[in-house]
Amino acid sequence: MAYVISEETGNRTTKCTYNLECLKNNEWNTCSIESSLPDGFLIIKNKCSKNHCPYSMLLGYSYYFCKCPARSEIYLTYGK
Repeated sequence: MAYVISEETGNRTTKCTYNLECLKNNEWNTCSIESSLPDGFLIIKNKCSKNHCPYSMLLGYSYYFCKCPARSEIYLTYGK
């Protein structure tokens, strides 16, 4: 399923090296979210298969921390 985000969120997602492919490609493998924190921060339990994302960083040994505005809105809107 392709996702839709607000224009404002799209404009804030300036560092995306994949040109917001998660919004256009039904086959895109998004990260699995463990939980969300205030201000759009996400805890990811398994990172997507893409090698480099400027919005994520390792948190401990097995979780990632994500601050992608688009991914946050997808999670908060669609629960995915």
